[in-house]
Amino acid sequence: MVVTSLEIAPWTSGWTQTLLDDVASLRLPKLHNLSLVFNHTAGDTRPSHEDQVVSPILGFISASHCTLTHLHILLMSIDVGYTISTAELLALLSGTPQLTHLSIVEDAPTLLTDEFLAVLSYRGFCPKIEALELVWAFESPAFTEASLPND
Repeated sequence: MVVTSLEIAPWTSGWTQTLLDDVASLRLPKLHNLSLVFNHTAGDTRPSHEDQVVSPILGFISASHCTLTHLHILLMSIDVGYTISTAELLALLSGTPQLTHLSIVEDAPTLLTDEFLAVLSYRGFCPKIEALELVWAFESPAFTEASLPND
């Protein structure tokens, strides 16, 4: 079996440390495409340390000796809550220097901050990026076309 793509959804139905522990034990040397789906709902608990999300993923990438070139991150906060922090994202990107494609889609301004964009623009950070997709897909009953500023 040759696995080149993997999707990890650690918060699909609550926090599952076991899932990340299992992923950390995988060895996928041909992996080049990784999708991370963070789906937080009311009642989910977060790890006691933020790096408990990124550390197992980085350990898995390192132990697999794979050249990860595509990273897609989807953050969906159904209710207000913790998903992944900017510091965690920056640590993940620092540990994947071969990335050529980065996609971040979120439904609230969590990761796509001035801090993140400033670091991303530094020369030498993610030096091989060829395609960058940053999407803030906000959807709320309180957000309507009528609330948009007029040109």
